[in-house]
Amino acid sequence: METKLLFGHKTHIKKPNAYFLLGICIVFIIAISASLLVSYSYLVREIKILVDSNTSLNQTELDKMISTKRSNFFKYYLFRYILNAITVIIFALYCVFAINRITVGYVFVGLWLIVWFGSAFGELILYKTLSTISIINIVLFSLVLISFYFIVKDISENKRQLRYQKTKKRQYSF
Repeated sequence: METKLLFGHKTHIKKPNAYFLLGICIVFIIAISASLLVSYSYLVREIKILVDSNTSLNQTELDKMISTKRSNFFKYYLFRYILNAITVIIFALYCVFAINRITVGYVFVGLWLIVWFGSAFGELILYKTLSTISIINIVLFSLVLISFYFIVKDISENKRQLRYQKTKKRQYSF
């Protein structure tokens, strides 16, 4: 109870909410892994078509084109996959620790809303394309919004209890 007196603007994440967020993280990792594998299969298919159809190019030019396509894939897709996976793992660990050990507040909610918003709408804003993975990310973002609503509700409840306890402790002496 003392922690509520000291930290009325923060709260622990309740277990059902934390497990819900962890489920979202798992679905997100599965979705970006599937997207990476599908993109890699398209790359392999494209390279196979390139090798089969280009008999006029010599071997060095063909190898150069293939290595360019592979390096572009590894620069773009693999880097994006690793960055997203690390970000989601950090978020999941923070949520696990927020069950009992650390408290979260409005800064946590605001920062992670920005991160999840960027993940959901980044491809749509930057490349103006809508893919299956983007739709999955938008759905996951809406689920994160719902979960964060309950965290903000808990923070507001703690603030209300803190104000009530402070007014209850006041003593007026004349």
